[in-house]
Amino acid sequence: MLASASTRVLSTSGPQRFGSIISRRTGVMVCVAAQPSAPEALEESPFPRLGRNAALYKEVGGGKKFRQHVNPLKKELATPPPPPDWAAVYADPGLPLIVDVGAGYGRFLLGLAQTGAAGGLHNHLGFEIRGSVVDRAQDWAAALGVARSVHFVLANATLSLGPVLRSYPGRLDLVTIQFPDPQFKRRHRKRRIVQRGLVDSVAELMPRGGRVFLQSDVLEVAEDMRDHFLAHPAFSPAPGHDAPDAVFHARSRHQLDMGLKGNDKEGCSGGEEGLALGEPPCASLGWLRENPLGMPTEREVLTQRQGGAVYRVLLERR
Repeated sequence: MLASASTRVLSTSGPQRFGSIISRRTGVMVCVAAQPSAPEALEESPFPRLGRNAALYKEVGGGKKFRQHVNPLKKELATPPPPPDWAAVYADPGLPLIVDVGAGYGRFLLGLAQTGAAGGLHNHLGFEIRGSVVDRAQDWAAALGVARSVHFVLANATLSLGPVLRSYPGRLDLVTIQFPDPQFKRRHRKRRIVQRGLVDSVAELMPRGGRVFLQSDVLEVAEDMRDHFLAHPAFSPAPGHDAPDAVFHARSRHQLDMGLKGNDKEGCSGGEEGLALGEPPCASLGWLRENPLGMPTEREVLTQRQGGAVYRVLLERR
């Protein structure tokens, strides 16, 4: 039975190796099927092979310490920034755009730009709420020679994604939200990245066939993000979720309780806060075993190295 450093196995049963796990960090108990060990591609971080090694770390921002948690609702982030001058930022501003919400140090976007793992030519835009982190990420892009296809903005994407992207001349091809701050305290739930307003903005700007990729190592957070998007009529699971070998199944204690109370016969509610858009049919939707984009985040590499589960879902704009 799978158990990360932050979990404790309570029980296992049956030939499919189902069991219950309770997180020491969140107190959330989950019913989970064992996820396979990390693929070899994630066992060793790809970042050094792409030039993000110790030498670059020391050359560009090495040794600096950054604040890990920032209130996304603070006054400085309450007003959307003006959109970038797209022609000045990108060599070809008409290319399809990949947006990473909560981009952190930018390793994921930099990797996509260097490898083209997402398929085809793209521009890349990262939203981040820590100014010093934005500066370091932009310096890394310059040092790696991809500054004309990767750009980072200081903004709260929950409030600013629509205003920033409406003037972009190309199509919005992919939005990723990966390992966001879980904001465990109930009074802080309003700080979570995925809110109805963000989903509405993505639905407005993304054409048919665009994709949304969500992942977290906290099951309840992954469920909350998934449920917000699937509650919107514009989004549905991308092909691949219906392949039994491609997914594993897990539901949090909260969603199991909702099922027992009859809120949803399959045990899947519209999210803990009660989504006004309705209850998505997501109880049978499994979590992807592997990253479909072929480029991990640093958190993803660390989580899987430690034997932890990653809960992933890929959605499509219909």
